Amino acid sequence: MRVSLAVWGDGDDWTQRIEQLHSDVTVVRQCVDLPEAVSLADSGLIDATLLTGSWEDVDAELIDALIAAGTAVIALVADADVSARLRSLGVAIENPLADPQSVADLIELQTMAASPRARSSFPSRPDNAGRSARPSHRSMPSAEQPGETEDSQYDDAASARAEVVVVWGPQGAPGKTTIAVNFAAEAAAQGRRVALIDADTYGAAVASHLGLFDEAAGVGILCRLADEATPASRLMERALVRVSLAGVNLLVATGLPRSSRWPEIRPQSLMRAIKELRHELDLIVVDVASPLEMDEDLSFDTTAPQRNAVAAELVKQADRVIAVGRSDAVGIPRMVKAVDEILTRTPEANLEVYFNKVRAAAVGPTPETQIAESWERFGPKISISGFLPFDGHAADTALLSGTALIESAPKSSLRKAIVKLLGDRDLPQRPKIVRQSRRLATFGRRKG
Repeated sequence: MRVSLAVWGDGDDWTQRIEQLHSDVTVVRQCVDLPEAVSLADSGLIDATLLTGSWEDVDAELIDALIAAGTAVIALVADADVSARLRSLGVAIENPLADPQSVADLIELQTMAASPRARSSFPSRPDNAGRSARPSHRSMPSAEQPGETEDSQYDDAASARAEVVVVWGPQGAPGKTTIAVNFAAEAAAQGRRVALIDADTYGAAVASHLGLFDEAAGVGILCRLADEATPASRLMERALVRVSLAGVNLLVATGLPRSSRWPEIRPQSLMRAIKELRHELDLIVVDVASPLEMDEDLSFDTTAPQRNAVAAELVKQADRVIAVGRSDAVGIPRMVKAVDEILTRTPEANLEVYFNKVRAAAVGPTPETQIAESWERFGPKISISGFLPFDGHAADTALLSGTALIESAPKSSLRKAIVKLLGDRDLPQRPKIVRQSRRLATFGRRKG
């Protein structure tokens, strides 16, 4: 196949070497910098990019942009640490001392694999990896990285055991963060190794629910470290806070303290972090923002950041999406429209519909029946998976004490309903502990 190649860096010598082969690989541009290569890739003028320059100038965002444009990226690197970092970003590595024909062959091979790689994300979690199989609309694709064989892909997917659960809900405070926090806490109480990630780019609230300081955005640190090819053990040590709830530990990546910092969370970076964490954990719960639509004014610019891209990509790729809607005259129509939009835009999403804050005062004397009938008549073609009762006192007590229901209200009806989301298991028996001190101390420190 014919391959149009751009060369970046100290590549004059390599341009001549490849051209002297008179092969199917043709050098069409010697780029001054990597943004020029990205522009060529976006314009469809090149099929592959050969990197030979200073590696300090190569960052994850530029590599992601090249790969997203369907361009193969090959680097000539001798240093083992640099090779590991670039390989984790999806770059094919060759030794600078390799002969030109070997480099040309690698360029052709990676170009043929570039398009599937541009659509990939983190690898799928096999059904037999620590949990019972559950029906899903599809299996998540495994990312074929440059230079990997089919066997190495299979090994990577088999070792990625953690289930990724996204908690999403339409606008209007449906209670998705409450569900996410308590879902993660209950899973941890059942003996699983769980991480809770706050990826809401509009209004992060996990830190507030758990009485944590949110000035250091754990999710931002997680993304930056993932772009540096940091292993999972270091990611958990440096980006995740260990929170003790009812005698068990929950790992938490706090969200952005200011919504204006949303460009710090790139979808490629967060996916890379989740892919790495899956090897060390049993469950990853992600709280995402409500809006999922893309900015049409920026759709022509593939390198421009999209505020909703993180939520949209996670909803698309997660093993399970718990969609939470409010049970009232405003929340039900919003849920109908939002779920219909998701199924239209992302039909492969593993979506489960739940209505929260179910109460007779807002819907009628038989709220679950009336919601189900309304959904059957006006809703999209997906069944309601369950209902969560309104228990304002229990939720308020947990929020005030900066903890989860398993500590503050272990016998609450809301907690029992959330446990059912995990599967058919008995409720872990934990003592009732209301830790007022952590919440009050947190407010006191903030005032100071």
